[in-house]
Amino acid sequence: MATLKVLHDKVGGTLSIFWGDPAESASCDDAAGDVVVVLDGDERPIGVELITYRPDDEQPLAVELSTFEQPAQDRILTEVSA
Repeated sequence: MATLKVLHDKVGGTLSIFWGDPAESASCDDAAGDVVVVLDGDERPIGVELITYRPDDEQPLAVELSTFEQPAQDRILTEVSA
């Protein structure tokens, strides 16, 4: 089973999501604005990081995960044509 790791650094104001081992982080690549792609030593993406994440409230961070069997593009086309 694959594991997603979600890390929220309240002091640094970052939110990181890893599908690979964070210990394997070797470099980063700016994706867009405040989003960074984390790469391993072979330059494969293993996570993403929002570098200015500051939620509006002090409530604990809740994470919801949904898994779909249908490709995202097919879901979008189905929803638009419905």
